[in-house]
Amino acid sequence: MSKDAQTIVTLLDQQYEQLLADARCLAASYMDASMNTYKKTGVKSVVAAVSIKQTSPNAYSIYW
Repeated sequence: MSKDAQTIVTLLDQQYEQLLADARCLAASYMDASMNTYKKTGVKSVVAAVSIKQTSPNAYSIYW
């Protein structure tokens, strides 16, 4: 792989890792905000579908 191609791959990997970290943070923030909102009503849990799955060695799927 050429140096330029390797640089691009490295940058894309960094951006992808940041996107994945942001998605995990967003999911956690959503759950926290939901629980803070609904616990005032006496609800003890919030039904939500948030899934982050590694679908291949270099790919994740994020489902809401």
